[in-house]
Amino acid sequence: MRRLGWYFLKFAPYALFVAMSGAALNTSTGIPAWLRLEKDYKETQVRIKKTRDSLQGFIKEKEELENLDFEWEKLIRNELKFSRPDEIIAVFEHDHYQESTQ
Repeated sequence: MRRLGWYFLKFAPYALFVAMSGAALNTSTGIPAWLRLEKDYKETQVRIKKTRDSLQGFIKEKEELENLDFEWEKLIRNELKFSRPDEIIAVFEHDHYQESTQ
């Protein structure tokens, strides 16, 4: 009996090593899963940075357009289909603005 306990105790570190190795190599919870998560995290960070840069550009453009009285006047005249005496208004059927916002 005593000899049997020593036998199990002797191989316990090996059994633990095999169990830990199996857990580490498991594709759903082990090292491969962590590597996939790390890759996804880095890709997400890149997408967030690109989106923030794009948003900053849009905010800057919005502020520049809000500060230009000429642009406001031009937008209002275009919407009301009015023109200045020295202007010719050309109306196109294809609306690029609606297409870009969809």
